[in-house]
Amino acid sequence: MKIWLCGLVLLVMPLFASFPNDSIVKVFAVVKQYNYQDPWYSPNIQCQEGSGFYVQDKNNENFVMTNAHVIADASLIEVQFSDTNEVYLAYVKTVGHDCDLAVLQVPDSRFFDGRVPLVISDELVMRNAEVEIFTFAPGVECSSKKGVVSDHDMQLYVHSNDVLLLTQLDVALVRGNSGSPVIYEDKVVGVIHQANDKSNVGYMIPGPVINHFMEDCVKSKMQSYQGFPEMNLTIQVIKNSAMRNYLNLNNYNSGVLVTYVPENHFCYNALRSGDVLIQVDGYDVDCHGFIYYKPLALHLPFIHLVSMKYFGEYVRFSVLRNGEMTHLNVYVDPLRRGTTLVKLKEYDTPPRFYIFAGLVFQPLGYSFIQNNEFDPISFVHLWYYAIKGKVEKGRDEIVVLQRVLADSVNHGYQSLENEVIKSVNGHKICNMLHMINVIQTSPDLYYVFITEDDVKIILDRQMAQIRSPQILKQYSIPCDRSEDLKKAI
Repeated sequence: MKIWLCGLVLLVMPLFASFPNDSIVKVFAVVKQYNYQDPWYSPNIQCQEGSGFYVQDKNNENFVMTNAHVIADASLIEVQFSDTNEVYLAYVKTVGHDCDLAVLQVPDSRFFDGRVPLVISDELVMRNAEVEIFTFAPGVECSSKKGVVSDHDMQLYVHSNDVLLLTQLDVALVRGNSGSPVIYEDKVVGVIHQANDKSNVGYMIPGPVINHFMEDCVKSKMQSYQGFPEMNLTIQVIKNSAMRNYLNLNNYNSGVLVTYVPENHFCYNALRSGDVLIQVDGYDVDCHGFIYYKPLALHLPFIHLVSMKYFGEYVRFSVLRNGEMTHLNVYVDPLRRGTTLVKLKEYDTPPRFYIFAGLVFQPLGYSFIQNNEFDPISFVHLWYYAIKGKVEKGRDEIVVLQRVLADSVNHGYQSLENEVIKSVNGHKICNMLHMINVIQTSPDLYYVFITEDDVKIILDRQMAQIRSPQILKQYSIPCDRSEDLKKAI
């Protein structure tokens, strides 16, 4: 089963009534497509379209809301209402790639004259409710399509690989419905953003997630967008009776075992491996890791409670530790997000790279994996780090030798590709910046690179330094590193 974003090909549908058509916006974006195989190349340019709608925040500021994936990596954005041919320039005010939402600012205030902003509901729509989706057909006509709410659950957001609350609809969606508002009883209850390509199933971002994003937009005027906290610790369900007896759970009908807490997560030093998580914010956690969330009348994974917090708030945990109940009040620290070893999808930033003596290095991330071609062994090897890799002291990024640009100085190593770098001249590599600093400050006569497979790459230091600029010239590469890495010593 493949889930895709409801991208950018428009669907022909009949014209509907004036409300809320007058508030529906067509979004045009000129976007950059980066090359991860040759990361020094200029990006390809592509034009794409999506939908959006007029909203106001609680300070009565005017914005256009759409999907983050509609405007990701955009160099130019234009917007147009359904009943006019006039197109206006727009700019990203705030983007939440984690929840696939963005709000756009239109500097020309005439754009919103005479328009009525749509109101976003605070509530989830009940199952089996009939909703209406407003989007664009070719040209400038606004149109609508009906669907039925079938489920609410924590699911994967394809754009970001984050897991947040998501609403499933029984409706046939096509690439082009992205950013369309879903209306129920004259309020926006969701934003269309992805679909299943093998069935008439679509997904919308529900009201609670939209409102969390909008509240963060208001707060972010004094700082950058903070986003949704992730609860990326590892747990184990406790269904076996012997295991429950061993953990002294005879008096409890609930609880899951905490097996791992990342060192860089705000729960580190609060929750511990071996704790049995009994409650989160007063909600009982069952042996499957679910809670019954009364405000939404849903059974959801307990991580929903944490994901809907704002950074700077507190979350309460009750755990059974060594047979005794312990209550913890944990600060949701924006500086301790539990960032994964392999970064999730990255947007609005070009690929990072460093070239030395013809060796092309890149950090391992989902964008790197998804935009490169690998032999099966390399693919499995790199995905292992993506799935199982853990941030530890001394390593917060995986550095990959992507390939070797053939030259006399690196003769014999040309066949090496997609090798994970373990150390350089005896220094265990923490990240890209650290590796560059080691290379640039090493006094040794030779550079000794060792991969995770214990492959050795040994280069003469003086010859490597002499040949590096010549290799760049030979392969018409303008610079030895990406802009963000130029701060390396």
